[in-house]
Amino acid sequence: MLILTTISQQYLFTAVTCFITGYIPFISTEIILAGLGLIISTEHIIPLAIIGAIMQAVAKVNLYFISHKIVYVLKYKSKRKLIKLKQKYKSHSKLSASIIFTSALTGLPPYYFVNLLCGILNTGWLQFASLGFIGMFIRFSFCLACPKVILQIFS
Repeated sequence: MLILTTISQQYLFTAVTCFITGYIPFISTEIILAGLGLIISTEHIIPLAIIGAIMQAVAKVNLYFISHKIVYVLKYKSKRKLIKLKQKYKSHSKLSASIIFTSALTGLPPYYFVNLLCGILNTGWLQFASLGFIGMFIRFSFCLACPKVILQIFS
């Protein structure tokens, strides 16, 4: 059984977990962080959420750049379709920024797929990373704080 007794273990666990789950979409970061929220003290919620969001953003930006390279391996017909899709995207860039933020904040649509699509469409990695970080920070803060709030309400 994994017992995170020291603060440094909790921070390391958060960093490693959020980095790994940034690559693996079917492992729920939220459930893991909610479980961690049961054992941490309240003053560590924000720093842990920041570390978690940074590490997940690092993984997501890496996936962004990997998916950005997919254009080079596509065949001619697929490249033409992708160029048409990019042209449609350029006219809706504000809408796509809100989709990036909403996806990072709520997980709907799945941020993993939004991440790959942003890399393919070349949305701009700085916009992608900053909106993703802010959304994930808010979501991770909520996941870490929620168990404490629920325990206080029902105890």
